[in-house]
Amino acid sequence: MGRPTRAAGGWVAASVTPCPLNPRYGLFWWLNSDGTYQPAAPRNNFFAIGAGGNVTWIDPEHDLVAVLRWIDSTNLNT
Repeated sequence: MGRPTRAAGGWVAASVTPCPLNPRYGLFWWLNSDGTYQPAAPRNNFFAIGAGGNVTWIDPEHDLVAVLRWIDSTNLNT
């Protein structure tokens, strides 16, 4: 087995640190810190959205990772 190249949560901390240009964006992840994207979800959630309605949603509070494919993104915030 190899050694990890980064400290065990260092990349997560970087992912959820808001970007100076857009406080709703971290390191390659969108942040739900103000509830803009999903008001009903916890504020520590973060996610990625790709072409074709593909979404990867991370909910650290509930130890949950959801991968959604081919969803209608207009219904994402319902």
